[in-house]
Amino acid sequence: MPQPHAPPAGDFLYDVFISYAEADRAWVERQLVPALQTAGLKVLVEDDLPPGALHLKNLEDAVTQSRHILAVLTPAWLADAWRESTGDLARALDPAARRRKLIPLLLQSCALPPDLARLQRVDLSRAPDDPRGMRRVVRGLLARIPPPSPWQPTSKPSRNQAWRRWLWWHRWRCCGGLVSWIAISITLGIFPFLYQDAWAAYSPPLAGAWRLALVGDQLLVAGRNATNGGAQANCDALKVRGEYGIWISQNDGQPWTAPYVPVEFPSATDCKELAGIWGFAMRPDMPTVIYALTDRVGVLRTLDRGASWQRTGNDPAVADVRLGAVHPYQEQTVVVATRQSGLYRSKDGGATWQRLDRQPQPLPCTTGQVLTQTLTVGGMTFAENLLVVGTGDPNQISLDHVPAGLYLSRDEGNCWEQIEGSSQEQYSDLIAWATPTRTVLLFAIKDWSKHKQANSIGVYQLDIAPQRTQRRLLWSSTAFVSGLYVSGDAHRARWYVGTKLGQLATGWVDAPGANDAQALPWFVPCLAPCSTIGWASADPDDAPFLLAAERVYRLQPGSWWRKIWP
Repeated sequence: MPQPHAPPAGDFLYDVFISYAEADRAWVERQLVPALQTAGLKVLVEDDLPPGALHLKNLEDAVTQSRHILAVLTPAWLADAWRESTGDLARALDPAARRRKLIPLLLQSCALPPDLARLQRVDLSRAPDDPRGMRRVVRGLLARIPPPSPWQPTSKPSRNQAWRRWLWWHRWRCCGGLVSWIAISITLGIFPFLYQDAWAAYSPPLAGAWRLALVGDQLLVAGRNATNGGAQANCDALKVRGEYGIWISQNDGQPWTAPYVPVEFPSATDCKELAGIWGFAMRPDMPTVIYALTDRVGVLRTLDRGASWQRTGNDPAVADVRLGAVHPYQEQTVVVATRQSGLYRSKDGGATWQRLDRQPQPLPCTTGQVLTQTLTVGGMTFAENLLVVGTGDPNQISLDHVPAGLYLSRDEGNCWEQIEGSSQEQYSDLIAWATPTRTVLLFAIKDWSKHKQANSIGVYQLDIAPQRTQRRLLWSSTAFVSGLYVSGDAHRARWYVGTKLGQLATGWVDAPGANDAQALPWFVPCLAPCSTIGWASADPDDAPFLLAAERVYRLQPGSWWRKIWP
C-alpha cells in the first residue's frame, strides 16, 4: 500500500487525492478510480492512508503530497467535518485557486458553501454514470498534470498514449528544439540539408517550351506558341517579345536568343498567328541540317545551326507534323508523321513529299510488304539504314489502320515488316544506338491492357541487327513516359527517361536488367503535371540537361531546397 511522505521540492507523489463520504464509496470505487487510473494518473484514496497515525495528519500529508484534491460533493460529504477540513487544507495551500488545487465534483445536488460555490465544478448530479461526464473529469486533470516520461516502463496508459500526451504537453519545447535543429543543420550543411545533386535552372522561363536538342555545344529549345488559335492580344504580345518558338544557347546557358522563325500563318484575326514547333529532326552525328516540325506551316530547315530558318515546301498534307527522323547518312532524306495519321518521306530536304502508307497498289518487296492502310505513328527513328516506326494509341486504331506494333523498313520506307507488337501496346520515343557489331533500339511502351498497373509502362531494349532479339525491360512505371533520350558513342551509352509527374531515371544501355536503373532527383514541379520532359547530354558521364515546366535545368550539386523546388 502506498505510504505518503514529504514530496521532493516542486514534485508530488500523487496526481490526485479523492475526498469522498463513506456513503459514496461504491460509486467512487466503481466509476471514478478506474477511470483515473486507466488514464495513467496516480490516485490516492483514504484507504491508502497509513493506519495508526493521526487522521488529521494523514489528511494533511495527502493534501500536500497530491497535485490536486478531487472533492466528491454530496450532502453526506458536506455533513462530514473531516471532509470539510480536507477542503480547508487545499484552499489554504491555494487560496486564489491559481493552481486549481481543489476541484469540486458535484455528484448529488446540494447547497454549497460560498468558498466552494465560487470554484468551477464538474456537475455529474444529473447522470452520475454517464461516461461523457467522466471523460470531462479526466480531460480536466490531464490538462493540468505533467505527463510522466514515456520511455519509462508503464502499464497504463499504453506506450503510444503516453508518447502522445508527453509530446502534446511539451509541444512548444519540441517545436523550439526542432526549429533550432533545422537552423543549425542548414547553417552547418549537415544531414538532411547536405549539398546534393539537384536540378538547377539553366534558362529563364521559355513560353511554351516543349522540345530540347543538343547541337554540338549549343542547346535548341522548341516551343508551342501561345498564339496558336489565340487572340489578337496574345499574337501581338509574343511578337513584341521577339519570340517565335525557338531559343538557342551555348552550353553555359547564357545568353538565350530567339531567332526569327517563319511560323506566321493567316488567321481570322487581324494579325498572323504563330504555328507551334513540336520538335526537331537531325542527324545524330553531324547535325549540319536541322529540321523543325510545326503544326501549321509544315517543316522548317536551317543550315547554320539554328541562326536562320526557311520553309521547305508548301504541301498542305504535310502542314501539321508531329514526329520526324533524318537518315543518318543522307541528311536530305527525312521522314515525318502528321497528327491526323500519315507517314511521308522527302529525299530533297523537304521540297517534295511522298506518302509511305495508304499505298494504292502493292509494290514488289523483297522483304515485307507495302502499307496499304493508314499508319498511326507514336514514335520513329532511323537505326543505321533501317527505318523503325512504332504505332500510337491503340484506341485510335481501327480496321482501316495498320495494326498496332513495331515496324521496320530496310529501304527507307517502301516495304515494311512487323517485328513485334500487341494490339494493346502504344509505342513512343524510339531511339537507335549503333555499335560496330550491332544496332540497338530503345523505346517506351504503354500497355493499355495493364492500365495503371505497376508494369503498365516501361522502357525496353531490342536488338534489331544483325539479328533480332527479344525485347528486354530496362525500367517501368505507372506514369506515362514523356521523354526518352540516349547519350553516348559507339562503345557505351546511357539512357535517360522522365514521366509527366517528374519521375526521372537513368541507366546504361546493355545493363543486365531493370534493377540496374538509377533514380534521379524527382522534379517536384511536374507534380502539376508537366506536359513533356526533354533531355540533352553530350557525354554519358556529364550531368544531363532537362527541359520541364517551360525551363531548362541541369543536374548539379546545390542547396537542399533545390531538390524540393529548383
